[in-house]
Amino acid sequence: ERSWGRHRVVHELMRRGLAKDAAEAGIQPLFAEQTEAGALARAVAKWKRQHGPARSAADRKKLADYLARRGFDFADIRRQVPRVDTDGEDDPYDWQ
Repeated sequence: ERSWGRHRVVHELMRRGLAKDAAEAGIQPLFAEQTEAGALARAVAKWKRQHGPARSAADRKKLADYLARRGFDFADIRRQVPRVDTDGEDDPYDWQ
């Protein structure tokens, strides 16, 4: 099972020739809130397996970029990306 967000699935269906309205209507039953959250959690787990935990601001940025490319909403990404102390270094990717 792929860990893609709603936006990525709609984009893929449109790329294959389906109209945007039809694509959104078709995936509506598949993307209940629980399913979207599960896909996001799987994507984060996959990233952590490949790269380790996001310990720095740069790691959090990379994780957020990865999730955005997978089609997840930025609001969901902000809730999921871990907040870690960067030992006083300025965080150019302040999530608040």
